[in-house]
Amino acid sequence: MRKIFTFLLMPVTVLSILCAACGGAYALGPDMKTEAGIREYLAGEWNFVNTSDRDYRSCRMTIGKDLKAEFEFYGGKKARERVTGQFSFDRIYAGANEAPDLLRLELRDYKWKYGGAFLFLHRTVYDKRRVMSLFYAEQDESLFDDLLEPDPSNRYGIAPSEMVFINETGEEYDLAPRTNEEFYAVCWEYGKNRQEGVIWLDDIKWPPPHVYDNFDPIYSGERDYIYETTQYDNETPISAAYVMARDIKIEGGGELRQGVTYLVKTNGRGEITNMRRAVHVRPEDSFTVLTYAARGKYALEDITALIKAGADVKAKNHSDLRDVTVLMRVASSGSPEVINALIKAGADAKAKDNSGKMAIDHAKENEKIENTAALKELAARSR
Repeated sequence: MRKIFTFLLMPVTVLSILCAACGGAYALGPDMKTEAGIREYLAGEWNFVNTSDRDYRSCRMTIGKDLKAEFEFYGGKKARERVTGQFSFDRIYAGANEAPDLLRLELRDYKWKYGGAFLFLHRTVYDKRRVMSLFYAEQDESLFDDLLEPDPSNRYGIAPSEMVFINETGEEYDLAPRTNEEFYAVCWEYGKNRQEGVIWLDDIKWPPPHVYDNFDPIYSGERDYIYETTQYDNETPISAAYVMARDIKIEGGGELRQGVTYLVKTNGRGEITNMRRAVHVRPEDSFTVLTYAARGKYALEDITALIKAGADVKAKNHSDLRDVTVLMRVASSGSPEVINALIKAGADAKAKDNSGKMAIDHAKENEKIENTAALKELAARSR
């Protein structure tokens, strides 16, 4: 386990992290597994950070420990506006005995009472600040849709799918980077307007145990499905500062994005040598999560992670009424390595689709697996 050196510039309640080296525990901010800890985390002044490509107004959100809230919207062509309201806790994925994962907002002095419902699982502490993302959990229009819109002539504004808020608390945790490891992490800052060349990463468990084949992501109207916030567990919402190695490889190209999950590799000095965006596990068209992952460029790595998380290798897709399994899909167009991984995990080679075909029948047109040990193993298990 990595060493953690803690410098607290404000009083916080305790989230205990055991240190194997000293046998003790460090105080690492509010305990997010309790309602009291979440109230303490939320209390304070939060400022909206626009991470999208679209223009929005500024927003200052002040929350008390009683969850009373004040909002101030300013900028754009609209006059400054102030609104008050009351947050309350609810649950959407969390169990009855778990900490709430949903915030509901009721407005007090606005043209409607309903302010919105938001998932707030996406959070961390880095560089003397707390950061939190709010994701829409319902299709209804929210306060932010209406008041973040900068143009008064646009009657139908729509806020970002992910709204990032930052609270400058001054708390600081000197978390040592992981060395010679491969792990999943959320990128929270990458040098823009802060420390050049430094990336703040919060390591996570991806995917979490609750990602399974009957998992139903929330659909929020015109916005995207809410994938990433529900697809990892983060027991310690604290980020560490990393630097990029000179020969770093960012697979897939493009710019790094704040709040996005990456598969990260580090060298012995804790420098990042490789990063790639984690696959979005999003069942669509009745595909199981494994089948969706199998279609991606990094199928072997992603499928291996999903199997470890408990995804069902025997589950059938129901698209096109064919009831095919992921093994059938991979046999028809995938690689021998993925076929071997599925067979090793217990995939049923004798399962049949609605036309009576097994995986070996789907493999006849797949040139990638001709004369391979994987094809021979598949044929043997089909008898």
